[in-house]
Amino acid sequence: MFRPPAFWSADRPYGLAKNLLWPAAQIYCGASLLRRHLTHPVQVEKPVICVGNVTLGGAGKTPVTLMLADMLEKMGQRVAILSRGYGGIEKGPIKVAPTHTARQIGDEALMMAADFPVYVGRNRIETAQLALAAGADILLMDDGLQNPTIARDCNLLIVDSTVGFGNGALFPAGPLREKIQSALQRIQAVVLINESEKTENTKQARADMCALIEACHARNIPIFTAYFVPQNIPQARLLAYCGIGRPSKFFTMLEKNGAELAACRAFNDHYFYKEKDAHTLLQQAKKLNAQIVTTKKDMARLQRATPNSALAELATHSQAIDIEVICEPLAELQSLLHHVCGKTNDR
Repeated sequence: MFRPPAFWSADRPYGLAKNLLWPAAQIYCGASLLRRHLTHPVQVEKPVICVGNVTLGGAGKTPVTLMLADMLEKMGQRVAILSRGYGGIEKGPIKVAPTHTARQIGDEALMMAADFPVYVGRNRIETAQLALAAGADILLMDDGLQNPTIARDCNLLIVDSTVGFGNGALFPAGPLREKIQSALQRIQAVVLINESEKTENTKQARADMCALIEACHARNIPIFTAYFVPQNIPQARLLAYCGIGRPSKFFTMLEKNGAELAACRAFNDHYFYKEKDAHTLLQQAKKLNAQIVTTKKDMARLQRATPNSALAELATHSQAIDIEVICEPLAELQSLLHHVCGKTNDR
């Protein structure tokens, strides 16, 4: 629930803050490696797909998870999404219900539960067992690539090709959760998120993306490219606001798809809006004669707002933008999913 420091995304290889935090980064890395070494992953009776990343912040995991859930459902699979429920107080395991709030089970879990069964829990194994007991054929983990407790049949690495791996340092010296080479040993496919279908050269613009592509080719790891397409942009002047990992990604997506942005307001990821925020946004929209738009993730945090409050009014006047994820080559991704689904017979 914080905004990443500027030095995390610095292009230069050296920096005072990065160097000062290097010892802490080594401790973080050592602790992660030790946990992975000492933990024996538990295999459950149905296939598990993990949609994860190696950086802190918004890479695009949740939209990809929803896209995969839709594809699997169309294949006849009963899908269940597993979420840690980041930002929520509920430890679980529990199935997300319409009566839950984002403060209880997290905004991403609440948003996804509008379309698919979602189970929240800090303990991945217990959460998986609850979903399987309810009849799930396949489990989708939204995040959890660094969690070694449950065995996966397929790990998908999601990478925002625009920002790449930032300064290339481990947390807290940089945005990396683990070293790239370490992650690639457990990856079955990579999904590169581009800003639009017209940004095919984005991945060549960054040295870290070129290195990633080269490493994937050397290991025969398939690479998919994806981009997000807004489906319901109002034909009006817009005031756009959001509290996600990269707010600029949302604003840029709107602009590249023809939106007229009168103003943009960025908040921290998973930010819970206050009454004063709602008042400010409503007043600014009125002054600009603009329609208010935001993301579905932000709308999840406004659900069940106190009646007659400014937050309830903001929810009423905000339009959530629907996002379609286009992933290519689609046939190869479908083939990968069919292969994973078939592993049920090997249990």
